[in-house]
Amino acid sequence: ILHGDMRLNLRMMGVLAGIVFLGALGGFLMRGSGGGGRRDGAAAVLVVGLGLFAVGYTGLFFARLIKSAVARQREFLADASSVQYTRNPEGLAGALDQVRASERGTLIANRFAEDMSHMYFGDSVRLGLASLFATHPPLEERIRRVLPGFEAPAYRARRVLPSAPDDDGERRRKAAEALLVAAAAASRGQRADDASQAWGRSPQEGAALVGQVDAGKVQVAQRLLDALPAEMREALREPEGARRVVLEMVSRRPGAGRLPPALRLPLLDVALPALKRMEEGERVAFLASVEGVVRADRRLTLHEFVLLAMLRAQLAPPVRPAGGRAALADRRPAATTVLTLIALASGSEPRGAFDAGAAELRLEGAALLARDQLTPEAVQAALDALRDLAPDAKQRLVAGLFAAATADGRIRLGEAELLRLVGAVLECPLPPFFAESAD
Repeated sequence: ILHGDMRLNLRMMGVLAGIVFLGALGGFLMRGSGGGGRRDGAAAVLVVGLGLFAVGYTGLFFARLIKSAVARQREFLADASSVQYTRNPEGLAGALDQVRASERGTLIANRFAEDMSHMYFGDSVRLGLASLFATHPPLEERIRRVLPGFEAPAYRARRVLPSAPDDDGERRRKAAEALLVAAAAASRGQRADDASQAWGRSPQEGAALVGQVDAGKVQVAQRLLDALPAEMREALREPEGARRVVLEMVSRRPGAGRLPPALRLPLLDVALPALKRMEEGERVAFLASVEGVVRADRRLTLHEFVLLAMLRAQLAPPVRPAGGRAALADRRPAATTVLTLIALASGSEPRGAFDAGAAELRLEGAALLARDQLTPEAVQAALDALRDLAPDAKQRLVAGLFAAATADGRIRLGEAELLRLVGAVLECPLPPFFAESAD
């Protein structure tokens, strides 16, 4: 869509349909004149029909030739763009390998499959002279360009496969028990946001987690889903149920409000697709309801702020467009505010955490802000101001926040939630890495 492939493909389909119509009309005229050769003008109709048939199908031959050549090159561009956007070349190579291993591949049994052949993921029909008329490059060539050196046997061996139906219920039960026990152990005797795990990655490695999906992350996501009660997962499929569950969570009512801290943001992740299906007026009213519940006791915890800010970032119209050309130096006050928030969430040594982040961000002379300066409004304004950072500045900001959060070699649940919030606002999604503590 971004590169205009849909527009180009639809136009090609229209042109081909027009050319085929000429050939089909010529064939109809020839058939109509075949049984009435003695009638006046039948010979003329036959000649006209023959001419239209020849023009139509000669044009169709060359049109299909051009369509196939263009489609093959656009397919290479689409594969490259997929790698650029997902940052997961192994996933795309694995998908292509799955097609290659399938007996049927991407073939489609439909009379109109050839008309749409240039719009599919792979070749939908088998044609003679495949080197000329194939709409997609050979799968081996696509895999080689996406990920040189891709080893299909090794990838298939470690790929996450769906469980057998007979084992699904038992798998869900064990996964839920393991996560709940680990979450309870992590937070026993301390505030929920202080639950922590060891962290052995550098700030740059932490920033590289943006947009990354691998088998381990898929397994973590599956375990998080399995830990949610079945009726709750079902309720999160529809807007009304999603609204109810989220309000339960923020108001700490029985049900979602009693879930372990490690499941709070994952639950919100699952609820967001249904919440986004609401009309704009419904979204505004829902955000007002959540804010009213959160502020009912006249205090705002870190967890409540993260949930509210995440909902605003995903459901409210953005104050600034995400993505731009602003440098980090242009947003120094906003970066300092967010860095202070991360440092204060890091535990007993906020100044050391702030200095580690400031050094990574190259914020010379920046100082830790006082707690009373971190009002919800000030933090929200800082997050909005950071939305139009340039891509390289976003990467450096995320690395700096990781440096602050992990300055003591550990990462706390509150820090993990804040990092995921900043990633969501910047449209640099981070996986629920804290859940790995339940491995």
